[in-house]
Amino acid sequence: MRESDRRVRYTKMVLRESLLSILQEKPVSRISVTEVCQAAGLNRGTFYAHYADPYELLTRIENDLYQDLEDALAKDVACWDIDTLLSDIMVVLDRNRDVCRVILGDNGSSQFLSRVLDMAREFFMRTWTCKKGAPEGTADYIYRYLSAGSVDVIRFWLLNEDKRPLGDMAHTISSICKSIITAYLEPAQKNRNAREENEGSEN
Repeated sequence: MRESDRRVRYTKMVLRESLLSILQEKPVSRISVTEVCQAAGLNRGTFYAHYADPYELLTRIENDLYQDLEDALAKDVACWDIDTLLSDIMVVLDRNRDVCRVILGDNGSSQFLSRVLDMAREFFMRTWTCKKGAPEGTADYIYRYLSAGSVDVIRFWLLNEDKRPLGDMAHTISSICKSIITAYLEPAQKNRNAREENEGSEN
């Protein structure tokens, strides 16, 4: 790697870390370029060589995380397994703890979280309506319930710096989700089977 490439990577890393540190105290709307540069020990010209403003820097950070999560979902889409899926997602979140603490904290971006949940919803709906036989309208309610609870558990884990192992957290969330899904879908399937049997006997 050329020295100039190393310098650019280092500069972007320092600016990223500086913005994330400031975001723990206040929202991006109240952060200036000068403030980020002072925290990074760099001049404004260096900042503007890479980003237009703190909003663009934050967007780049969020997009990197979004891409990592999207890759995790895409890897598991061919073979649905909630344990594997959550394990892969938790690995991404753990690797990006500094970003996640900001996004899920008081100064985080609700728009980014909504974007991630919409992406996950598409995966969930496609998988559950096609492979698990859940009616689309029902699957949507199940997803909203599970995603809200999972996000809150993950937020608690990250923001409180819970030392529980990554695998344990993935297993906990997975177990809760599967128990809820099973508790709903099994009786629903039995009711459908009973209706079909009754209709068959009447005919």
